[in-house]
Amino acid sequence: MRNQLAARFGVSLPAWVNERLTQAGDAELQAWTLAVLSARRLEDMFGDAGDETAD
Repeated sequence: MRNQLAARFGVSLPAWVNERLTQAGDAELQAWTLAVLSARRLEDMFGDAGDETAD
């Protein structure tokens, strides 16, 4: 999944994404393997969990 995300978004994955991947169960990982195909940005896949500066 990490390789797919890096290839799709062309970025180093932020720490919060790595944390989510580490904690994910099989069902969540399976869902993300499909979501990566249509997501426009990391936050679309994981919600805005990584946006710690949002008001």
